Amino acid sequence: MTCPLRFMSMKIVFFGVIIGLVLTVFGSVSYAADPVIRVLVVKSDHPAAYVQELETGKKILKKLKAKGEIRVWYASFAGPETGTVVVTVEWKDLSEFAADSKKINGSEEMTAWVKGLDALRTILSDSLYNELKAK
Repeated sequence: MTCPLRFMSMKIVFFGVIIGLVLTVFGSVSYAADPVIRVLVVKSDHPAAYVQELETGKKILKKLKAKGEIRVWYASFAGPETGTVVVTVEWKDLSEFAADSKKINGSEEMTAWVKGLDALRTILSDSLYNELKAK
């Protein structure tokens, strides 16, 4: 239950912290309490090894008491993207994402682990989404 994070690119972390501060200062925005999901699309020549290595990351994140929930997907019917791996990390809300980001960025063990993932994958995209709900 966590997130393998190289995944915590400074741009996304900065975005999360800024949004958190804005929401704190200016009151709640309707989506602030809605789920947030990070979607990381990667290319891996060894997807089974990559998934196994994510288990190591989950253990580190558990030690850090991070709350994001990781799921890993394999694109089996995706046209030219068939074979890509998609890692999702879901948080209860933006503040939970920001709290996990702070824990992860402060961990030398996590930083070293994420750096090691570079041998198993190439990041194709890294995005953060807020849940969209009907009013």
